[in-house]
Amino acid sequence: MNSGLREITIAECIEEEGRIRYRGNIYLPKADELCLRGIQEHHDTALAGHPGRPMIFDHLDRKYYWK
Repeated sequence: MNSGLREITIAECIEEEGRIRYRGNIYLPKADELCLRGIQEHHDTALAGHPGRPMIFDHLDRKYYWK
């Protein structure tokens, strides 16, 4: 999400349960539909309500890594 993030290599990632992880977070390649799906998962839950944009992105940063 932060444009200042450095490029990562596949050697820095692990595969776990069919997902690629980087430093414990699920890696999302630069693909608009995947990023949108991640946002929707956190935005559209009944428990989340709408905590505000900064809080949604904070939750996403805890679970996902994308450039």
